Amino acid sequence: MNYNIRIATEEELTKVYSLCKEVKHTYPYWDEYYPLYDDFLDTYDNGFVVLCEANNEVIGSICVEYDFQDVDGYEDCMSFSRFMVKESYRNQGIGHKLFEFSENIVKKEGYNKIAFLVHKDNTKALNLYIKWGYENKGIVKVCWDEVENEDYYLHFKKL
Repeated sequence: MNYNIRIATEEELTKVYSLCKEVKHTYPYWDEYYPLYDDFLDTYDNGFVVLCEANNEVIGSICVEYDFQDVDGYEDCMSFSRFMVKESYRNQGIGHKLFEFSENIVKKEGYNKIAFLVHKDNTKALNLYIKWGYENKGIVKVCWDEVENEDYYLHFKKL
């Protein structure tokens, strides 16, 4: 299969958000309030969005942000969020390629650490990230506007 992975332009965020709306029902912790188009747009203030496209269609993406403010002691890490792959393209290595591409950009930007949170019940993702070399640092409690005192696993990787 031919596909292209690259950094999305701001104008392409509408295509990324269209994919998000299409796959949102397959991510158990996404709902009508998260993620919204503004969440992708906000990434542009503090990072970039990587997309994967095939046949002029966005089939995957991941958001990369320059500072990880969710957990004390990890502020100097890049952060990944809103990782998604279209259902019909899953289990073909595209997600892993999105991570590898993003990790390479992180290194080129002069960073050497990545940290992100995964909901404690998202076992499929938890196992996948460990397989890809991310260390599970344990549970942290998070309190965001839409989430109150939820358990998430902190994942970390030194590049």
